[in-house]
Amino acid sequence: CPAMRFDVKMPHARASMKEMLSKMEKDYPSLFTSLNAAFKNISQESFFDKEKFSL
Repeated sequence: CPAMRFDVKMPHARASMKEMLSKMEKDYPSLFTSLNAAFKNISQESFFDKEKFSL
C-alpha cells in the first residue's frame, strides 16, 4: 500500500491492550462478566455530570 511508510512504527497501543485483556481473561475467566455487571450499576446521569468530575 503506498500510504504505508516503513520508517514509521505502527501504533502498538491497541495490540498491546488486546494482548493484556486476553491474558487477563485467561487468568480470570469471569473478569468480563464481573466488569459488565459492575458497569450496569453506573447511572449515566451521575457518570456524565461535568460538575462532579471537573478537572
